[in-house]
Amino acid sequence: MRRISMMKNSKKYSLLMALLAIICFMAGCSQNKTENLLSQSQSAAKPTVIELDTYNAEVTDFGVRLFQESFEQENTLISPLSVMSALTMTANGADNETLEQMEAVFGLPVEDLNNYLYTYANNLPQKKTYQMKLANSIWFTDEEGFEVNQEFLETNGAFYDAQFYQATFDKSTKNEINDGVKEKTDGMIPTILDK
Repeated sequence: MRRISMMKNSKKYSLLMALLAIICFMAGCSQNKTENLLSQSQSAAKPTVIELDTYNAEVTDFGVRLFQESFEQENTLISPLSVMSALTMTANGADNETLEQMEAVFGLPVEDLNNYLYTYANNLPQKKTYQMKLANSIWFTDEEGFEVNQEFLETNGAFYDAQFYQATFDKSTKNEINDGVKEKTDGMIPTILDK
């Protein structure tokens, strides 16, 4: 029964992974950069540095479950850190039942994960010979009437150093996203989107 359930979720999982990769790895040079959407509001939570050992069991459990669910996929490379970061950034815009379900998957409240991932990112090695960099961005449409919640932007800016881009979501946007990914991964990931 579990195998059937995993197969049914395989397409959803693949789509989710593509969306997560976009959220996690995107940053780039957009003419429509909209960082000015961040107000000076004090409504968003502020990062708190915590002891990383505090949530090791929960974070490790998430990573193990992620690997178990992706085990059957061929040629899959997964970063639990990237997936957890992207999902937590997304969860910052969720509420009610959606937020409850996401927190059940994490095994932690979003506020705790925000602080954990903020602390983790600020403790990554940054040496000349080796370093790990995270590049987070959020892209949204420039369609009239579409509004982005300020607290969502402020929270993701503060905790994840996310960049924000408003775009037309056409071929040029796809190219900007791919160029940003290529630049931020030093050419190791040349494209992430084909349409």
